[in-house]
Amino acid sequence: MTKEELEKLKVKDVIGMSDFLDEMRRQIMLEERSQTQALLNGRLNRTPLDSLREKKVFNAERMTQLFEGVLNKSLLGFSSSERTYIYSIGMFAFTKLMMKLQKEVNTDKS
Repeated sequence: MTKEELEKLKVKDVIGMSDFLDEMRRQIMLEERSQTQALLNGRLNRTPLDSLREKKVFNAERMTQLFEGVLNKSLLGFSSSERTYIYSIGMFAFTKLMMKLQKEVNTDKS
């Protein structure tokens, strides 16, 4: 990928990449670890992660679809805190992938 191609990428293009799905999987795994650690440390409060698990949508494929819905402001049936949580996980994955792509472009140039 060239610098020009990278600059022309749209958010939808990035979300459609298989690398984005991989980053989303990593973010979900980190969230799972963090949740487990919090439970071991005695945190008993309910989080958006708990409700997303109950809705059976806390997996990379579904969270990617939900992230697109949040970005389009078309996601219905989720609370504000759930939408914020989905957005934050998606943006972490998006940012990580964009940094990776920029690094690859800069490395190829050298």
